[in-house]
Amino acid sequence: GQAEECAREAPRRDSWVVVVGTSRYWANYRHAANSLAIGRVARLLGVPSSHVITLLAEPCGCSGPNSRRGSMYLESGGPDLLEGVRLDAAYGRVTPRSVKETLTGRNELLRSGPHSNVVLYLTGHGGDEFLKFHDADELSAIELADAIREMRRKRRYRRLLVIVDTCQAASLFSRLDDASGVLGVASSRVGENAYASSPDATIGVALADRFTEHVAARF
Repeated sequence: GQAEECAREAPRRDSWVVVVGTSRYWANYRHAANSLAIGRVARLLGVPSSHVITLLAEPCGCSGPNSRRGSMYLESGGPDLLEGVRLDAAYGRVTPRSVKETLTGRNELLRSGPHSNVVLYLTGHGGDEFLKFHDADELSAIELADAIREMRRKRRYRRLLVIVDTCQAASLFSRLDDASGVLGVASSRVGENAYASSPDATIGVALADRFTEHVAARF
């Protein structure tokens, strides 16, 4: 009945997804597409668009070499990943500080609470215990752990899923050993690389990283 339907919908209404693409420049098209694809999956699964927070260091839809002006794709002939998307922050406003402020409630983007299910998705270039931003700044494993601890103190989630698609992705979880209610999923282990898909014949760069490509293909 109606009560059962409301019970099924309630978790979706209190679900939040924060997607962060940290790379700029056309050669890193895939990192923006990765983020947009995960946001699209969230919406397909019923998360309200207003609860999908998109932070992109550079949306490549209007970049000079893009023959599909104003659009981005995860696969040739697939849906336009930019369609209907609200960019909550882009370019120079996507920094380690702005991500931490979003997670910890120092801005108005993530309005989660003690009953919320939150997904944080991070993609870009990374290394041992760091994720690069704009090739000029870094979010460290320590900073990520501190932000999550603050989220827990402020009761900003019931369950938190952190997904990282970058080289040595698992190293970003190295400081989360005491974080209750947190599940981490990494595209690569410490010392491993993450790999891009093959370059697209039309635009000449990879459209996605393999991990995210496989995740999105399931939806």
